[in-house]
Amino acid sequence: MDSPLRVGLQWLVNALYGTFNTIFSAWIVPFYQIVILGEFSLDDTLLIYSVGIGVLIIILFGLWAGRSYSKGEQTGPTWRRQAIWGGLVVAFVGVIPVIITNRIVNFDNSRYTLASSPGAIMILVAGISLIRSRALQLGLVGLLVFLSVAMHFGNSLNHVYQADSLRDFWWQVSWRAPQIEKGTTLIADYSLMSTPEDYVIWGPANLIYFPEIQETVPIKIQLPASILVEENVMNILGSGVGYPRDRRGNYVREDFTAVLVMTQPTSDSCVRILDGSMPELSPLDRYEVMLTAPYSLIGNVNMAATSQPLPEDIFGPEPVHGWCYYYQKFALASQMGDWASAITLGEEATSKGFRPFDPVEWTPLLRAYVATRQVGALGPYSGIMNMTPFIRNQTCQILKQTANETAPDDLELLTFINDNYCRLP
Repeated sequence: MDSPLRVGLQWLVNALYGTFNTIFSAWIVPFYQIVILGEFSLDDTLLIYSVGIGVLIIILFGLWAGRSYSKGEQTGPTWRRQAIWGGLVVAFVGVIPVIITNRIVNFDNSRYTLASSPGAIMILVAGISLIRSRALQLGLVGLLVFLSVAMHFGNSLNHVYQADSLRDFWWQVSWRAPQIEKGTTLIADYSLMSTPEDYVIWGPANLIYFPEIQETVPIKIQLPASILVEENVMNILGSGVGYPRDRRGNYVREDFTAVLVMTQPTSDSCVRILDGSMPELSPLDRYEVMLTAPYSLIGNVNMAATSQPLPEDIFGPEPVHGWCYYYQKFALASQMGDWASAITLGEEATSKGFRPFDPVEWTPLLRAYVATRQVGALGPYSGIMNMTPFIRNQTCQILKQTANETAPDDLELLTFINDNYCRLP
């Protein structure tokens, strides 16, 4: 156990770090993270900069036009000193509740700067007033306005795209999984957003699969969830059971012996619900997904159930049936062992010109060809699946496993798989 002195010094350092972030870094780091590093299209990038520059011009014009109405400084210079010291005190005191609850004021949790922000503004105003040159004052104000407006507008675009992506994710899950067994702990890796809390997963899942109103409090969450942080990954690998928790009136308890892993590494990828006995992984998947994939119990997808329509007021209208719709349907058919339907759906998708962004999404269709011993149909896909060693090795193992389960006596099929999917090019 750490000594009180060590803990106190750690708190002090973190408080000073948080104060610095609130006063100075908040103007630069979020802009860099969101606008500079953000994966925006060229049109979005131009729009973000145009909005920032447009607001900047309006603000500077207003300040320039109002210069003749300035009546000079009405109070003594001591107000600056009072504003700076008062602002420092407000900024420092504002981070203390965060620090003593063992949180850190950084830009993963920027809401922690809210209480300290009035102090940061006091310091900013006093600091700008110390600059003698009117041009430099306007230049600094203009720079800060541009950084702020561009960052907030870019952040709003991010949230729009994330919301669309989240709705698309759960529509795909509903196509793939008619029902999920009660008590299953869901692991979901979203494409455009992180999952800071487990309710970002179990919230939409329970609205889809267990929407019935519960009259009792706390509400029992039928499908709990877990996020892929180190502790939870270790719990999954150790097949543990989580402690029951009351999440603001919601009773949640993870069962790490009954997990179902879902992943969508990019917005162009389809959602994959993984089968731990032969997980279909992508090189784009996070390492945490790869570590937990063998523990994903595909049997927790109830194939016999009837899919329920999603509430459009929450999830929006059903997306257009493109490649991912067909992928989810033939992946489900493959899980059911309905190989003929899987082939029909896959070939219907290709006949309409649909193709996957990620080659791993061909795998359920290839398994159907193996199970029905259609050696000729497998040939055209070998070049695609052999492009990367990761996909090649995985496809080799999955197809051989499928052949051993469905056609163990077909030596021609096994030889073809070995020659075309298992040998180095």
